[in-house]
Amino acid sequence: MNTNNPALSIIIPYYNSKEFIEELLSSIPRNKQNEIEVIIVDDKSDNDHVLYLEKLILKYNNYLNINLYFNKGVKSAGTCRNIGLDFAKGKWVLFADADDYFKKDFYIIVSRYFQSDYDIIFFTPDSFNIRTRKRGIRHISYENLIWEYLKNPNKENTLKLKYYFRTPTSKMIKMKVITDNKIRFDEVIVCNDDMFSVKLGKTIKKICATKESIYIITEMDNTLSKRRGKNYYLAFLDVNIRVYDYLKRNLLENEFKILGYDSIAINILIIAYRIYKINIYLLIYTLKRLKENNIPLFKPIVQKIKKYFFRALPQ
Repeated sequence: MNTNNPALSIIIPYYNSKEFIEELLSSIPRNKQNEIEVIIVDDKSDNDHVLYLEKLILKYNNYLNINLYFNKGVKSAGTCRNIGLDFAKGKWVLFADADDYFKKDFYIIVSRYFQSDYDIIFFTPDSFNIRTRKRGIRHISYENLIWEYLKNPNKENTLKLKYYFRTPTSKMIKMKVITDNKIRFDEVIVCNDDMFSVKLGKTIKKICATKESIYIITEMDNTLSKRRGKNYYLAFLDVNIRVYDYLKRNLLENEFKILGYDSIAINILIIAYRIYKINIYLLIYTLKRLKENNIPLFKPIVQKIKKYFFRALPQ
């Protein structure tokens, strides 16, 4: 390999993360400039955070191949990831968030797959709660997807792994799969990775999953509270409607039902209430959008009631 054709590109969106970014960079093995390129894309950070990042890159460029770009378009981690993809030269790509970090032996693990013919490798993520200084919970749903698939790689578990593993992190993707199929991130304020992940799920053929872990997701207790405004909810709703439409058009009917997307309206309303605390006006707007996009609401509710009712009857 030479520096123009690294085996791996690591793409990192960066926004006001000077407290965390060095831990991430220090977790990337040194003196692997020919094998790894690091692409950082700043998402319109405050000046002090940009200056800190630029000084840090000067420090680490002695050991790492780091390239810094600036997002001049729509402010979004999705925009930053797309910019990273435009400049990436690696055969494989990993995405990382600026406040997370890699585990000690991650490169030893991922390098085993560089010559493989897989389209994607799913690694079991881990998480760490900054406040409690203990293991977190953000990784659990993804961990369960991998474990269920490894126990029984049947159609249901394969579909769930491909379409429910929505985080862009902790999976190594062959760059050719992304570029050949023109898969891009949504340039929105939340859920920018959802459409990317479902389109990737539809595209990938040769998949691998492993219990080996390469990545730590950090938990900060104030994350959700920052994302409960009206604009965040409207972006969430729009993305979920488009995901529903894409899967409805591209999956077989039984695959669609296996994934539970015939009941997506219920899930949207639950999240709207529990996370976004929407008011009556947004509720009415939501019901209108669901109806306009032919997303059933009452039929799935009736079906669920019937299912639980008959299950409760004495045999």
